[in-house]
Amino acid sequence: LSGNKEDTSTPGLTVKGLVGLSSGQTTANNLRGSLTISNGNITGTVTFGTAESDTSYYLTITPTTYTGTPAAGSNSIKSVSKTTTGFTVTLESAPGTGNSMTFDWHLIR
Repeated sequence: LSGNKEDTSTPGLTVKGLVGLSSGQTTANNLRGSLTISNGNITGTVTFGTAESDTSYYLTITPTTYTGTPAAGSNSIKSVSKTTTGFTVTLESAPGTGNSMTFDWHLIR
């Protein structure tokens, strides 16, 4: 577990105030969030509240909701570019005018 606020209970495990998940020596500073890409844009950028120490983190990015009737391929991720301060998602195609796609993300080290 990573972070300064730790409140665990059993049975099962409940953790409150978790800042990040890490399985190694490097602490994760970010845990989750969402990203919405709209209209003719094929990219969207997430800026972390606290920078990561390097780009050796893993992301899980999942389409969760949409507005309008997004174009085919706008729920498919073509690539992800990571930096220490965030990441940029590029879609296969733009959602189209008046449409958007929202993705949830999780960061794990």
